[in-house]
Amino acid sequence: TMIGRALQACRKVLVQRETGDRMVVLVTDGYSWDLSGGNDQKVARELADDGIVVYAIHAAEGEPTAELSTIAQGTGGAVFA
Repeated sequence: TMIGRALQACRKVLVQRETGDRMVVLVTDGYSWDLSGGNDQKVARELADDGIVVYAIHAAEGEPTAELSTIAQGTGGAVFA
């Protein structure tokens, strides 16, 4: 899964919209390698700077990853297990 890449693609679409709320509802089943090495913080910062809030639904056993929590919380959203 490439969550970081997907969120960046969503960001490109949402910043082109003139009006309305900017929100992403992300459904994932686990870890995404492209959020490691601090990239989760970078993605969260870019989304937050553009007023995009991420709500994540962790659809798998176990706890959501720290990277997923970083993005959701960093944008003013939340993670739901």
